Amino acid sequence: RSLHTTKKQSPIALVALLLASIAFPAFSESKDLSELFQAQKKAVFLITQGIYLDSTKINHRDLFEKIEAGTGKKILDEYIPISSGTCFLVNSDGYVITAAHVIKPMGANDKNDAAQWSYLQFLTKNLAPGFLTKSQLKQVTAEYQAFVKKNPAVISLKAISGREYVATVISQDAALDLALLKFDPDETIKPIQVDESAILKEGDAVYTIGYPLQILMDKFLDDFKPTLTNGIVSAIRTDNWDIQHTASISPGNSGGPLFLQDGTLVGVNVGQMTNANSVYFSINSRKIVKWLSSINKGDILAKAVTR
Repeated sequence: RSLHTTKKQSPIALVALLLASIAFPAFSESKDLSELFQAQKKAVFLITQGIYLDSTKINHRDLFEKIEAGTGKKILDEYIPISSGTCFLVNSDGYVITAAHVIKPMGANDKNDAAQWSYLQFLTKNLAPGFLTKSQLKQVTAEYQAFVKKNPAVISLKAISGREYVATVISQDAALDLALLKFDPDETIKPIQVDESAILKEGDAVYTIGYPLQILMDKFLDDFKPTLTNGIVSAIRTDNWDIQHTASISPGNSGGPLFLQDGTLVGVNVGQMTNANSVYFSINSRKIVKWLSSINKGDILAKAVTR
């Protein structure tokens, strides 16, 4: 007899009901995760160290304007990124948290090399061969190199809206690998709530939002958006990097938020094990709260702590 017409709970029907009860929660969980991502991604920013290419301080401006005309992209009076990571808003007044190593000052040689690499990648992607003569290319490259050497790197944030902000470092702790910065927002963004009371255990489902490899992606992708990855807590460790998990992160995810799959922030992403798969680390949110209190900034979370 057809399972649709019988009134008795046959073994086959019970199995079908059991499979349905397993499948539907999984579908619901996936939908909830998408909704959480949509709600939280606005509070997650790309954070970069970059060189602001000030058009009033650069020679051969006409050549840079020619490059802009040829590529259709603005480079004068813009930030040329030399390193990047992720940060997240914890207070509507513009306070953000990231990992300290994301904003670690670069040495002169590293800064110059990174800026030059970024510049050459931009030209390679966007400029047609022969658009500039060899002489013009030599001039504009030399001017760019000289400008980078004379000017310090600036920390800036980029929101999903595309708006960019200059950020000021309030405090940083290299040992904890935490940093607090502030910017002046001109748009309303709901901050991410920091929960110090969440108790993590192995097997807990987690997810993260961030901007992995953004400088590289900018070379071949024109859209700008954060990414979502998920996984589980693999181990709770006693080291400073005390949460080990499998939610995939790459260079550029550092400083971004780690959430339980109910939306609770429980950590800050700080690193991965090289030459290994699915071995990633975060700092527990309890350390964020304790550190902010130690630098007399505990009050910025007064309206954000949920429990």
